[in-house]
Amino acid sequence: MTRSLQETEQIEQILRSHVFQGSETLSRLLRYLAEKSHDEPGTALKEYRIATEVFGRKGDFDPRSDSSVRVQVARLRSKLLEYALTDGANDQIVVEIPKGAYKLTFSAAHAAAPPTRQNGHAEQNGLDASAAAVRAEAHAAEYETLLEAASQRPQGSWRYVAFLLGGLLVCTLVLLAVVWKSRSTKPVTTVEKSTADPALRTFWGPFLKGSDDRWVVFSNAAFVGRPDAGMRYYRPHVDQPGEMQDHYTGVGEVLSVHELDTVFNALGASLRVKRGALLSMDDAKNTNLIFVGAPVENLTLNDIPTTRFFKFQAVSEGPRQGDVSVLNLHPGSGEAATYLNAPNKPIIDDYAIIARLPGLEHNRQIILAAGTTTIGTQAAVEYICHPDTLNVLIKRLGKDGESRPFEAVLHIKVTRGVPVESEIIALHLDVPENQ
Repeated sequence: MTRSLQETEQIEQILRSHVFQGSETLSRLLRYLAEKSHDEPGTALKEYRIATEVFGRKGDFDPRSDSSVRVQVARLRSKLLEYALTDGANDQIVVEIPKGAYKLTFSAAHAAAPPTRQNGHAEQNGLDASAAAVRAEAHAAEYETLLEAASQRPQGSWRYVAFLLGGLLVCTLVLLAVVWKSRSTKPVTTVEKSTADPALRTFWGPFLKGSDDRWVVFSNAAFVGRPDAGMRYYRPHVDQPGEMQDHYTGVGEVLSVHELDTVFNALGASLRVKRGALLSMDDAKNTNLIFVGAPVENLTLNDIPTTRFFKFQAVSEGPRQGDVSVLNLHPGSGEAATYLNAPNKPIIDDYAIIARLPGLEHNRQIILAAGTTTIGTQAAVEYICHPDTLNVLIKRLGKDGESRPFEAVLHIKVTRGVPVESEIIALHLDVPENQ
């Protein structure tokens, strides 16, 4: 049987599976991508072509303002992974969609030994964790779909959409909790260690030393008020402590923690997760730390030495009062002194800081990934978790790129609440340890 025929039969088998039952749109997209992979090998499909040929969009479709293709491809990617973990667990061919691409890849499945008495339970935990991660990603994609639909609904239907979004976020958080719990008992295997890209090993190498000393600290700002009646940041000189609500976090932070967990699982390491309000100074001294979220919400960052060249600061006056900007305290050639996103609603761009800083104890490190909004935070974490962008950063860091302290500002393009492109626009190296 020819390779082309084998791949065609594999696609048909996937489409007949339980996973794809009732998913007419995704089935149509999968069949289309399969046909193009055979009829036009090597062709890079564009969003416009997929939108018009698969989803029947009109000729004025603009991918810069309509993220529907990206959302549907993300959902299809999740479906294929769910199929591989369930109905297709014994298939000889694995079908995937690489991130950042609109094409199918076909690869031979790796043979796996049957579970033994010693490792059977751990392997099942691994499958459960992987399945939960897939469902979490699917929920995230569904969130984006609902958000896009919400922007096109009449104003009176926002309450209905808000309930749906809230429910999806709760499901995502619960599923991520399953991932963390299951993976905490999952042994590191040789296969998992080999799945990480070299760029990931280079950048995150210092965090892989030791067994259990890696913390992700995500922001959870203090608010007052109620979600249904309006909320704002807690002001200590105005509000009463009993009014404080400190158990909320942003969508970008949730997706960021999932992204980091996926990377470290591929690196054969585990992460511990803690919200910023509960981090103690003992934790900060004795562990490598990854801070997700800006100091305006991750208040722990105000208590430890962090960035020296770039700072977040709220605009104090004028029409943008209260909006958060990034200050460049020592602008280099061609660098601006202040970075503030455009006033458009919805957001079309954002700025973020990524940095590697010396930890509070010898041989410890601090990584910071934070945006002026939750979307910028998501983009910052994705930048240091994706091999293509990491390679750009490592090249600019030069010698000792795996441990060299640095601070950088990212400019992020946003479409329909989704970060689609990030670029380093300012970079300072060799942050001194006695800052």
